[in-house]
Amino acid sequence: MKKVLFTATVDSHILAFHLPYLKYFKDNGYEVHVATNGKEKIPYCDKKFTVPIERSPYKLNNLRAIRKLKKIIDNNKYEIIHTHTPMGSVVTRLAALKTRKINKTRVIYTAHGFHFYKGAPKKNWIIFYPIEKILARYTDILITINQEDYKRAKKKFNTRVEYAPGVGIDEEKFNFKMSENEKSKLRKSLGLKDSDFVMIYPAELSKRKRQVWLINTVKELILNNSDIHLLLPGRDSLKGQCQKLAKEYKIDKQIHFLGFRNDIPKLLTISNLSLSTSFQEGFPVNIMEAMYVGLPIIVSDCRGCRDLIKNNKNGFVVDLDDRLNFTNRIKEVKDNNPKVSLLANQARLDSQRYTLDKVMKQITDIYDLKKINNCLFVHDFRFSVYRNNIYGDGQFEYQNLWKSKYLSLFDNVTIIARGNIAKNNTDIKNKFKLNGPNVNFISTKSIASATIFINFPKVYKKIKEEIKKNDIVIVRLPSMQGLVACFILRKSNKPYIIEVVNNGFDSIYYHDKIKGKILAPILHYLNKYSIRNADNIIYVTNNYLQNVYPNTKNPLACSDVVITEISDKLLEKRIDKIKNYKNKAIKIGLVGSYDLNHKGHELAIKAISEVSKTHNVELHFLGRGNKNRWLKMAKINRIDSVLYFDKPLKPGKAMNEWLDDIDILLVPSKIEGLPRIVVECMSRGGIIVASEVGEIPFILDSKNVFPWNSVQQFSNRIAYLLNNPKEMINIARTNSIKASEYSMVKLSKIRNNYIIQIIDNELSK
Repeated sequence: MKKVLFTATVDSHILAFHLPYLKYFKDNGYEVHVATNGKEKIPYCDKKFTVPIERSPYKLNNLRAIRKLKKIIDNNKYEIIHTHTPMGSVVTRLAALKTRKINKTRVIYTAHGFHFYKGAPKKNWIIFYPIEKILARYTDILITINQEDYKRAKKKFNTRVEYAPGVGIDEEKFNFKMSENEKSKLRKSLGLKDSDFVMIYPAELSKRKRQVWLINTVKELILNNSDIHLLLPGRDSLKGQCQKLAKEYKIDKQIHFLGFRNDIPKLLTISNLSLSTSFQEGFPVNIMEAMYVGLPIIVSDCRGCRDLIKNNKNGFVVDLDDRLNFTNRIKEVKDNNPKVSLLANQARLDSQRYTLDKVMKQITDIYDLKKINNCLFVHDFRFSVYRNNIYGDGQFEYQNLWKSKYLSLFDNVTIIARGNIAKNNTDIKNKFKLNGPNVNFISTKSIASATIFINFPKVYKKIKEEIKKNDIVIVRLPSMQGLVACFILRKSNKPYIIEVVNNGFDSIYYHDKIKGKILAPILHYLNKYSIRNADNIIYVTNNYLQNVYPNTKNPLACSDVVITEISDKLLEKRIDKIKNYKNKAIKIGLVGSYDLNHKGHELAIKAISEVSKTHNVELHFLGRGNKNRWLKMAKINRIDSVLYFDKPLKPGKAMNEWLDDIDILLVPSKIEGLPRIVVECMSRGGIIVASEVGEIPFILDSKNVFPWNSVQQFSNRIAYLLNNPKEMINIARTNSIKASEYSMVKLSKIRNNYIIQIIDNELSK
């Protein structure tokens, strides 16, 4: 497996700024190592090394660090080393001299702000400038994060120099909403009133950040305005100097030293103004985040700050020692000058240039990893086009499939499926939006109908064209278009993976009384042949589909049903529900389209008709389609008064709430692969009685599985369970444990590693 090493002086630097990049390499199949002077546990890190790097260039420990790091680098043969922080990068580049020559390791250094800058002390230029200039020769790529550093490095240093605007604003940190009541509570917890004017400067208390200068500057303003407060969240490197000064000036009740905080986004949200008085910055995160929130901003005129804030355009920039102008600008904001809100709005708009997604795209382009970028997905599912959007079945929803499963591996996904134009919004009612960024849909006609001879040549040509355009193909079988793709792919050198999601014979045989029974054996053989001869197969079952469609080359068993929520709380909630069944109508549920004959609606009606003779039950059908025939059948079986047709629900919260409300889920289908609803119900401690088809017998207790046509066995088991709550509790516990095998994290890792290995093999050819 390819390896990447991240280095920095301390753990906090990696934890604060680089976790998305560690995850990026992890997702791309790399083994991720980190070397710092610290022992923190770092997410997405496979191996963590403690190396005695010191911040000061005068410490002898740095020589020990070079020797230790060199051994680590020589032993691991990294493809890429990405180093950060001044001394961390010095130690790393010296330790990597040999590996660059022998192993062709690429060494990348991100300079988060050179110590030499306009106005910097002469000693900084004497010490750090020559070091950086010399070591640039042993750096493959130097990434600078502000324009001053970029221009100087581009002109003076002998290496490839790139520019990226900082580390990016992590929008996830701001993915919350605070009510006015919540804002008020947070203010109150800090000793603030709702009417107070709150300034904030989130930064380490240090000489470079100049909080001492700030306190001296605003002391008179604060003394004369009891409603002005200043929040100073950050670690204290000045050993209490600022606190003593605030106390001396008798403004310590209006200046709040908060120490390290992990809720800066919320503190920004309750503030009225953001400040920065630093005399030098790289590309300050605190200012980017204040821009994102839409706060008015006042900064000192220094490198980094002036990259972000343009005076009187999106904030105020004040000369380093201009105390009067600084306080006047604060007054201007406090007095609600109309211009201030315009500047804040512009800052919010400007912040969109610096979001993590955009910055990561720049950095990852610099990494230039060899990878397969464009994926083609071929299947028969139906979609509708309405006003430039794509709508269809929930299992193909953008967020739940294309983004979470495929776009984590590929830059772009093209989908070939059967499409039509929706005439109005009625045609897309209750359908899901399927399209989104980096996903393209291509519509083809059906080749499973009477028009096969007219449509086939066009479909064949379109699939062949798209296979040529893309780097890898994922074919989902059974499907007619998937079979065409497999035929084309066997004659090409293009890598492809077949996802086997169902038994093609059963799905066709039961779909149509005459045509289905004629076509089923033919298409079953074609599916079997295509799967047997493919190099890469992903089965969504552990046993069933492997037996139907064997492949001995490179098979993987990995369900496409993934569960995001499994917890003891859900199980306890289910157990409490079972214990309190007395005097309540027991709800029996079934999920499936009313238009399908194989979902078992008929059996459910007949079974519940028997159960209702001795128990107080309700039967709930959840699905779409024409419900009239089931209503007629319910009347014949005298349970129409307890049959409910629940409204169709989207996957997620609403569906989960329905499953929690149902006491027993029936799955009496004639055909299934691995039903999503079964695993979702199990994850919530649900009780399930199902037919012995597909993968169901392998995941449910045999006591709860019966032939799909055995009304008596279904009704007997339901009645038995209702009379034995202890048995239901045991089943709930067993199902919850079994469902943990389908956790999103676990299955995504297995699936991604499999595909990444295929990609690596292809790239190494």
